[in-house]
Amino acid sequence: MPIFNLSNRLLPVVYMPLRLFMEFIDSGLFWLVIGGMLLLMGLATPGLVLFFFAVGATSVAALNWLYPVNMVWQLVIFLLLSLFLLGSYRKIFKGSFFAGDEVDEVVVEVGARGEVVALIAPPAVGRVKILDHVWQATADIFIEEGQTVYVVRRDGPVLHVGK
Repeated sequence: MPIFNLSNRLLPVVYMPLRLFMEFIDSGLFWLVIGGMLLLMGLATPGLVLFFFAVGATSVAALNWLYPVNMVWQLVIFLLLSLFLLGSYRKIFKGSFFAGDEVDEVVVEVGARGEVVALIAPPAVGRVKILDHVWQATADIFIEEGQTVYVVRRDGPVLHVGK
């Protein structure tokens, strides 16, 4: 037997209001409201994370109206579907939202030469063209467009260059 069992104290506090609420509202409508709220919150935040949870909630609402299941299965279906969509969205939308990610597949080694295509004025980020790809670039000194530079180091998607 556990020394301190918090679940026995918290269960009535969490479960009873939810049970009373669910007596007055259909669970399909509940999930539809949750999906709408998640969609609205998703519009106010960057990224698509909440959008996929909204899709999961509205899918559970539709499923519940077609084939009613108990709340435990609704939660399981909601979590599994939302997490599956969230995990696979990069593959689904790769062409639309991740068009610039192929640059990461290009290997740029230290010492590679390129041309500045957008002014580099420290500490601001400019752009350089190396191996037919345009990269974000920083430098320790002011470098104008058209000048030849070489790669000093790479910090993720940003190259640090010098003259």
